[in-house]
Amino acid sequence: MSAYPRPIHCVDCECDFKPEKNGVYLLEMADFGPYKLWNADLWKCPSCGREIISGYGKTPVASHHEEDFYTLLGKVQNSNKLYINHTRK
Repeated sequence: MSAYPRPIHCVDCECDFKPEKNGVYLLEMADFGPYKLWNADLWKCPSCGREIISGYGKTPVASHHEEDFYTLLGKVQNSNKLYINHTRK
């Protein structure tokens, strides 16, 4: 059994996504603002350039109620590795 997940496949291009950047952060938003910060990986289709974020940890790196959440968020924002999920339902 492989330690790696199955490849992520691009439906439009019929090829596998490739890892683009490991250790990115996804900021999950709520109605009131920043909610949770997740660590994941950025994948990109080598043909069409479509990007997705996948491979999240089991728990968030930080949540809005934690004391150092906004300090950590500020550091991540300056790292050029932050992506924001604006659609939370």
